[in-house]
Amino acid sequence: MKDLIVISSPDEDFSLSARHILDQAGFDARIATSMKNTLALMDSERTAAVLIDGRMFGAVTVCEMLKQDPSTSRIKIIALVSASSNHRYTDFLNARVDEVFMRPVEPRMYLRSLTRLLSFDGVFPDRSNGRDETLSCGGIDLDLRQQRVWYEGSELRLSPVELRLLHLLVRDPGRAFTRGELISGAWPPRIFVEPKTVNVHIARLRRSLKAVHAPEIIRTVRGTGYAFTFDGDPSSRAHRGNE
Repeated sequence: MKDLIVISSPDEDFSLSARHILDQAGFDARIATSMKNTLALMDSERTAAVLIDGRMFGAVTVCEMLKQDPSTSRIKIIALVSASSNHRYTDFLNARVDEVFMRPVEPRMYLRSLTRLLSFDGVFPDRSNGRDETLSCGGIDLDLRQQRVWYEGSELRLSPVELRLLHLLVRDPGRAFTRGELISGAWPPRIFVEPKTVNVHIARLRRSLKAVHAPEIIRTVRGTGYAFTFDGDPSSRAHRGNE
């Protein structure tokens, strides 16, 4: 059975074009022209993702509702934001959407993102080359095959970007990563990401760690970026479970 993708936009031309692209890619795409229509389509168990137009009234609210409701939190959300409404980028990130693209964006970009999110391919960077299936360091346990992470046995609920950021940091504890390096490793290639966006995701990652009573293990390195530290030797390497 095909995955159902909801295209949520008040723009009829965009919606019809996106539906054709998604149908050709093997998805079952439905159009929703309002917040009410979008939420109505969430009743289907087949709904796998939402491609939401930032110009739609209530778009951020829809994303917040979907991610906060346990019955719909699994649904992947990709938001498209106009370059003239740059502040909305952060609004969508705070609503915990899975990906945000600045318009104009080539359809192949959000199509590739949908495919990756729904298949879990590429949730962690390809730099691992198939190695490092499990990582354990400083109380953090990462299972790359299951795409799950725990701190001292308590599971964290992280977005794909936050998972990639934590993976990068845990793989090289003690190293100070620049924001540029984190962007390169945690976001798909050829996507413009502002350095301040890294700050937003790191703040969310810290809140998630705090929720499971983890200490401050992500350190801000003034003038550089961020590093993963923990009680003990911060220069020690993370343990690779398959080494």
